[in-house]
Amino acid sequence: MWRFRMNGGSISTPTTNANHLFVGSTDKNMYCVNMKSGNVEWSYAVDNQINGSPVLYKDSIYFGSIDGKIYSLEARNGKVRWEFGTNGPITGSPVVKEDVVYFGSSDYHVYALPA
Repeated sequence: MWRFRMNGGSISTPTTNANHLFVGSTDKNMYCVNMKSGNVEWSYAVDNQINGSPVLYKDSIYFGSIDGKIYSLEARNGKVRWEFGTNGPITGSPVVKEDVVYFGSSDYHVYALPA
């Protein structure tokens, strides 16, 4: 077994694929952790903490941040596919259905974007 220490807490539920765990943190990072070794394979820093749970869909990770943006990263390497800004913090988790990512923002809007 293993243990991985972040520089902040996690207040959401991680998600997994076959070999990796994806978890957001209050230290403003999304982490990809190897489930066998516990080693960090990549991390991606945003401008504020990540409260909601990440969602894995096809080859991408989707998550929002208190910085008001939703992010789409390549699951294998953490490279940004796209990001979209709103006018308020994103505190919840997105959902993806049929190539559309849905999420709410504290700006009183719900959004639907191409995954």
